Amino acid sequence: AAMRATGELLARIGLNRDAHGATASRTPFSRTRAEWLAAANRWVEQPGKNEGAMFISLLLDSRPALGDPTLADLSDAFTPLRTHSGTLRLLLGAALSTKARYRGQRGPFVSRSAHIDIKRDAILPVVNLARWAALAAGAEATTTTGRLAAASGTPMLPDDAATSLAEVFRLLQRLRLHYQLAQTEQGEKPSDALTMQQMSLIDRSLLAQAVREITGVQRRMANVSAFVSSDEWTGLRRR
Repeated sequence: AAMRATGELLARIGLNRDAHGATASRTPFSRTRAEWLAAANRWVEQPGKNEGAMFISLLLDSRPALGDPTLADLSDAFTPLRTHSGTLRLLLGAALSTKARYRGQRGPFVSRSAHIDIKRDAILPVVNLARWAALAAGAEATTTTGRLAAASGTPMLPDDAATSLAEVFRLLQRLRLHYQLAQTEQGEKPSDALTMQQMSLIDRSLLAQAVREITGVQRRMANVSAFVSSDEWTGLRRR
């Protein structure tokens, strides 16, 4: 009830709730620590049942709303995950399913008519990759750049790929904020949707390069997962 009231308050000032219903005011997302641990164990064992893979991803990004925050760490629940190759592979497939891309792009060049949802088509793919890599490596970091740093040096995420993704993530966040502030100043509702006409030539070029970098890492991870045993995915080479 408290979280429902909070959500209504935030909605009145323009901060909308999750469109898919992943909010703490709903029973599936409002559990005690013991209940989360029990559920996490079920999801690790059967990620394809009752949307287990989705709940694992959501739980990894969750924060406590009540009680002692030091008791919120549920990483122990996912320690056995690295021995579940099928679950790990399923989660990787989900992480790679959101492709970095321009919409309306034809061929290798980005036309002025191409458009992009900078969150869905560029930022979210990086967030998904970082979450999976940190989970697979047993890292406890909770921010995207922190997860990339913690998981760098793994066979699935070499140092150069992790560094590149971290730089791309920071660039995308700056571009997103820049254009949302511009929209606000023009009296428009801030949006993640951008067309090439809206952007400067430099920003257009930077965004195109960012998408290429993300696509390259996604392609490499897909190839590694196809030809390298999952037992070799998670070992930190330099640690």
